[in-house]
Amino acid sequence: MNYWLWKIAYYVLIIPVFITLPLLTLLPESSRKDVLTASAPILKPLTINMLFPGLLKGPSVFIESNVDKKDSDRLLLFFAGNNNTSAEALTILQHIPFSDQTVADTTVMPSVSIPLIYQPNQVRYIEALRLKIESYIQEYPNLKTLYIAGHSLGAAISIQILVELIPRYPHLEFLFTADRSFQRLWDVAEFRYGKTLAQLMKKTFGLIWEFDSIKALEILKQYPQLTCFFYQVSYDEVLGDDALLINPFLEQPSSFPKTWKLEYTIYDNDGPIHALAYQDLIKRTDIKKSVTLVQGVIKKP
Repeated sequence: MNYWLWKIAYYVLIIPVFITLPLLTLLPESSRKDVLTASAPILKPLTINMLFPGLLKGPSVFIESNVDKKDSDRLLLFFAGNNNTSAEALTILQHIPFSDQTVADTTVMPSVSIPLIYQPNQVRYIEALRLKIESYIQEYPNLKTLYIAGHSLGAAISIQILVELIPRYPHLEFLFTADRSFQRLWDVAEFRYGKTLAQLMKKTFGLIWEFDSIKALEILKQYPQLTCFFYQVSYDEVLGDDALLINPFLEQPSSFPKTWKLEYTIYDNDGPIHALAYQDLIKRTDIKKSVTLVQGVIKKP
C-alpha cells in the first residue's frame, strides 16, 4: 500500500465523516448498520488508519516456519496487534508461555504468523481468517493441539476466531495466550479519544466493528478443551487501566475456569511497554515492581 496515499485519504475523509456521524445516530440501529456496511469502500482509509495501521507498513504476509512437518501433532499461530506486521508479531510474542508451560517457539513446531488483512466489517474479517486457518489445520492429519498467541488487537481477533473454530474441531485441544489485550474495542477508544467521541464511534462504527472479548470469553468458557493464559501489564500506555482484559478476573475471579491462568505485572512506566517484545519486557527488572497476580490473588515474591 502507498503509505502517503492512505494518509492523505484519511485526512480528507475524517472531518466530513465525523461531522456526519451525529446525524447517523438519529437513524434506527439497523439502518445505521446498513449505511455503514454500504459505505465500507468509502470508509476504507478510515478503517485502515484507525483500526489496522499495521497494514500501512507493508503487504499482508503469512510467515511460515517448519510447515513442511506434516506429521506434527501441534501447530502454532501468532496474531499481530493493530499496528504490527506479521514479522513484528513474531518478535513481540516469541517465547511467551501457554498454560501448559509450553512456550511459543517457531523452531520446535509448525508455525504461522498471521498478518492483518482488510475486510469491510468484523464478521467478514473473522470469516476470512477462519477459512485460512482451517486450510492450515487440514494440512496436519495428526494434529492434536492448536497453540494460538495474540498480541493486543491480535488477541481480540484470536478470541473471536476461537468462538468459530472450537465447535468445528471438538477433537482438538486449544491453548491460547492473550498478550496485553483489552476487554472491548470501544473501551480502548474511550481511553484514546475521550468518552464522548468513543460513544459516538461505538453507536456507529461499533455496529460493524466490536471486538468484545468479554462477551466471546463467556461463550468460550463452556469448552473444556480450551485453556487460556492472559498476560497483562500496567501502566499500559495504549490501553490505560480500565480496558485491561484481566479486569473481570479481578472483579469476579471465580467466574472463570480454573484452568485459565493470568499474570499481571506492574511497571514504573518510563517508556512504551505495550508492544515491547515479551522476552525483553520480562527482563526489565529495572522498571518492574514486585507485584504479580495469578488467579485473582496478588502475590509478592
